[in-house]
Amino acid sequence: MVASAEASFYETLRDVTMLGFLLKHAILPLGDAVTGQHVMRSLDELRAQVMLDKSGLEQLQGKKLTILLEHAISRVPFYRDKVSSFRRDPWSSLSEFPILTKQDLHAYTPTLVIGNRKHLIASSTSGSSGVQSTIYIDKLELSRERAANLLWMQWAGYRFGMPIVQSGMTPKRGFIKATKDILFRTLYAGDMTLAKSHAVDLLLRIRKGPRRFLMGYASWLYNLARVAEEEGILDIRFHGVMSLGDKMFSHYRDTIRRAFSSEVSDTYGTAEGLLIASQCGGAYYHIMSPMVVLELVNDAGEPVEDGQIGRVVVTKLDGFRMPLIRYATGDLAVKLPKERYPTELPCHLPLLERVIGRDTDIIRTPQGYAMIVHTFTGVFEFFPQIQQFKVIQHKPDGMEIQYIPRADFHHQVLHDVEQRLRKPLCGEPFDMSFTKVDYIAPSPSGKPQIVEVRLGKDRSVVPAA
Repeated sequence: MVASAEASFYETLRDVTMLGFLLKHAILPLGDAVTGQHVMRSLDELRAQVMLDKSGLEQLQGKKLTILLEHAISRVPFYRDKVSSFRRDPWSSLSEFPILTKQDLHAYTPTLVIGNRKHLIASSTSGSSGVQSTIYIDKLELSRERAANLLWMQWAGYRFGMPIVQSGMTPKRGFIKATKDILFRTLYAGDMTLAKSHAVDLLLRIRKGPRRFLMGYASWLYNLARVAEEEGILDIRFHGVMSLGDKMFSHYRDTIRRAFSSEVSDTYGTAEGLLIASQCGGAYYHIMSPMVVLELVNDAGEPVEDGQIGRVVVTKLDGFRMPLIRYATGDLAVKLPKERYPTELPCHLPLLERVIGRDTDIIRTPQGYAMIVHTFTGVFEFFPQIQQFKVIQHKPDGMEIQYIPRADFHHQVLHDVEQRLRKPLCGEPFDMSFTKVDYIAPSPSGKPQIVEVRLGKDRSVVPAA
């Protein structure tokens, strides 16, 4: 561990106000006592765990994995019917478990849950992937999730007592959420579409108040920053910015950093309550190995080498009411090869190089070329004349690109975009059509969906790195 990196890491955990001290040492512990949760205790435990050395992290993960797998085999009907016994080595035992799909999660809920579901906390996914499911957890698991979220906020620059600007999808806050907003001095912006007039109003409110910590969906943060630049509202600074929910593209990050002179920490989690990885003052994502086991596999379920694109398969180590073991999130990601790890790191957590997104967000040509979301964003970021776009594949040998033009748009832009997209195809015939539209609807989750494949069958092939 490098001393300067460690010192910087701990600097983010200091409280900055009397309110921060009271929140940490009085108000939040009292809230835990009233609600029966253990957020603050879990936060202290998690902070200690992520600072373990490499050997300590591996031992902790192996111990927790052993407990989870033995629990699943002995008590969970779904796994008891599929895995006969537990091997001595938890890692070889894990490989015996089937990969759990979203369809499995939906179809076999009764055999995955332990206990009366009426007495558990239910959370339903948005169904934006086509399959809606409900996850059941208890208060201890919820406490662990909330503690991890607080830790990630601290990694991004938050300290107890800082006011917050937060976007989300629940504008009707209710008593508990409204109380939380008051205690955390949160200005909650529930408008996910963030019309320009609303963005300007929000920016002006932020400008009048104290310096804040900003958190929200990546697309929402980008839209807010873009409006700030367009309207010349460039005197707002944040203590830190944390991205949640959807993809943080490079042009999103550049715009946010430029508009607010603030660094962005991106996170990777799922609607199923899996808090998988987060940035911490660097380009790469720290995998939360005290909470999850992250595998990257190919189509056959076999591990891929570090540095190669693989399908994300996650085991939640703290989930005992409804164990998620080898759960396929539907995402693609790349682990950072060990030889490329930075020399200065704040902790010894393993690293993800990048999170690519859903495996359904891939346009594939008949000859096997794969265009991921970043293929398109890497082109369109050079054409500001297009306000928004969406790529739809209706047929195997072609795609439609819907676009919303800006005032300075001209048709040469479409020609230049097409030429850039065709270059890596090396002459392969592939139809590209452009459709001007006035509105591009978000996915059911409220997030933008840049690529949508509408083919009749799954042509699932992992693209080459």
